[in-house]
Parts: sequence; structure tokens; C-alpha cells
Amino acid sequence: MKDMEEFGLFAGVFLVGGLLLLLLGINAYRGVYRGWLVRPSIFQGYLGPGLLYAGIGALMIGSTPLATLWTGTGPTWMSGVAFVVLFFGGILAVITGFAFAQWGMPARLRPGWVREIEGLPTTPGGPEPVASELAPAWSTVTAGRADVAVYSPPLGLIPARTMAAVEWSLVGKARTRQRDETELGRLRSWGLLDDQEHPTRAASLLMSRKARKDAATYRLEADPPGTRHVVATPLNGVTVLEFRQDWDGRGLNVDQAQGSWDVVSLTDPEQVSELVHGWIVSAP
Repeated sequence: MKDMEEFGLFAGVFLVGGLLLLLLGINAYRGVYRGWLVRPSIFQGYLGPGLLYAGIGALMIGSTPLATLWTGTGPTWMSGVAFVVLFFGGILAVITGFAFAQWGMPARLRPGWVREIEGLPTTPGGPEPVASELAPAWSTVTAGRADVAVYSPPLGLIPARTMAAVEWSLVGKARTRQRDETELGRLRSWGLLDDQEHPTRAASLLMSRKARKDAATYRLEADPPGTRHVVATPLNGVTVLEFRQDWDGRGLNVDQAQGSWDVVSLTDPEQVSELVHGWIVSAP
């Protein structure tokens, strides 16, 4: 009797824990829970979706007492099969969930909103998004190329806090960086945030250096360096530009720093440098 009670307690812990993990995993897939995309600690893969698989596995392990339904007066082949499927299948699902959380998961299994942020087709097998078509309506690649001699960011300079709100919208935390309704309203009007303050595809493109693991960036600045520089991220026929002023990464004052974005059709670093050089050196 004591062994049965301990077995029942064991099963109960796995059932409750599995249900909790399952709910978290479902919310991660739905995009309700996005904070996991920060990739905390050792979990550098897809923690949120991984919780779904771990939850299913824990529920399977917790359901092993169901095997006793076929025991009768003693073990039978049916109870043995049920135990093996539930217990070892559950362990496999938990290991799969952990692997997804720590190392990554196939693109076709990722939530649609994650694939969108990463610049992949929203649905598996769908057409590949074209970077130039994802660019905001106000960007140079969409609105037309500016004259090199007078080029400046289309939006002008905006507060660093507002830019940080777009970055943190990737994980559902735009308001942790910018609470000003006027600024958030501007981001919506520019097509960067939706009504739920989640990033649009245009915002995801601007945040490619953060959202895409294969994105490579380079920095353009004056010699000697001044108060302005540009971080460039080339992507599929376009280059995403992030303008920064008074933006020292080692001691950023978010209340003083400003910046902006643009997307241009240039991909040659020399041409990009020529385009933004005038803006960079126009401030001390």
C-alpha cells in the first residue's frame, strides 16, 4: 500500500508539473508568452516551445498508473506495453523539449510569430519573404533613394528609449523601455508596432541584427570617432541601417542618446559608407 501511495504521489507531481509546462508551452506558441525569447541562462534555443514538448512528456510519465487498468491480478502484456509507451515515450518527449530549449529546433516546428521575427515564411513551406518588400513605407528602399550629398535618416532622430521599445517588443516588453503614449503612438503610425505592441514584419526587419542568428553587422564611424556612428546589417539585397548619436554602448544614457533607422537597396559596404558619411561627420 505504501508503495502505491508513493507511486501515486510521483504520478501526481508529474501530472501537475506537466500541465503547467503544457500551458506555458501553448502560450509560447500562441505568442502570449514571449519573454523566453530573451534566451536566459543556458537556454539559447527555443525555451517556450520546448516547454510544450516537456509538458507533454511529463504528462505521459504522470499517466503511467493507467497501465494498472490492465493488470487485473497481475501484469499483462497490455499493461507492459502501456507502461513502456507512457514512461519511455514521456522521457523521450522531455529530452526533446530540453534539446529544443538549449540548442534549437527545426524551423518548421517554430511558432509562426517566431518565424516571422526571424524573417522566415510564417507557415512552413510558404514563400520566402523578400526583404525589400518587408521594409517600412517610409524607408529609402521603398520611398526612393536619397541624394548621397544630402542623405539623412527618413524619420530624423528619435529617442533611444523609443528605439529600445521596438527591440524589446520582440519579447513582448515594449513598455518596459518606453511608457510615453505619444512615442508608442508614433511607432504604430510608422508601422513598427501593432495594436498589441508586438512588432510588425517591418520592425522585425529593422531588428534583424537581434532576431536573426545568421545576421552579420559592421560599424561605420568617423576617424577619429565622433558622436555619431551607424550599424549596418546587410540582408538579401538590402542593408538595414541603425543610426546612433551620443550612443556609447559602454555607458549609454538613454535619456540623452538618439537614433533612427532606414533600409537601403545598397549592399556594397563602400557604397553604404559613402551614403551615410555626410550624416556621420555633420556632428562633432
